[in-house]
Amino acid sequence: MPQMSETGMLAMVLICLAGFVLYSIVVILPCWIIAKRKNIAPRWWNWVIPLWNLYIAFRIGNGSLKNLFLSLVFFLAGIGAFALQEQAQFFAIAGIVLFVLSLVVGIYVAYNWLRNISILAGRHPMLLPMVMLVIPCVLALAGGALVSQGVISPMEVRGSENLISFVTWIIFMIIALRTPRNKQAEPDFILGKE
Repeated sequence: MPQMSETGMLAMVLICLAGFVLYSIVVILPCWIIAKRKNIAPRWWNWVIPLWNLYIAFRIGNGSLKNLFLSLVFFLAGIGAFALQEQAQFFAIAGIVLFVLSLVVGIYVAYNWLRNISILAGRHPMLLPMVMLVIPCVLALAGGALVSQGVISPMEVRGSENLISFVTWIIFMIIALRTPRNKQAEPDFILGKE
């Protein structure tokens, strides 16, 4: 394999960075459209900074930072417990319990965020949670069961998951584009309010 020059390395890093920025913008594009139509969108630069735009989209859906932090704490405690599993079997069991708690709290946070975004878009509260959370999770569990039975390969499941993610994003985009416009901002929306 030939050595890459400094210019080539710099170009590769810049291309990866531009790809990450573009991907983060595309992922939150439906949230920006909904916020724009409801007249609650922060300034444009908030939507182009990676990770910050995810925070903005999370806050527009009134996502709970406390619960998200709690899920992260459970996850990190589970990693710590698994690191100590050599000491006692208790730590392995505690790690599993903490991972399950982290997953449950994370699903709860995602469900509430999707529910709030669905309401903000003027749709039924269960529409986005069903399309973007419940159906993909059920299909992922079914795919895992089929892989464990040897019916399909993991590569086929990975391809199916990518296709499902793309289809759910398209549905989210259609919902965003069909959001009715508001002339005035939502009176109870304050960015950063917990």
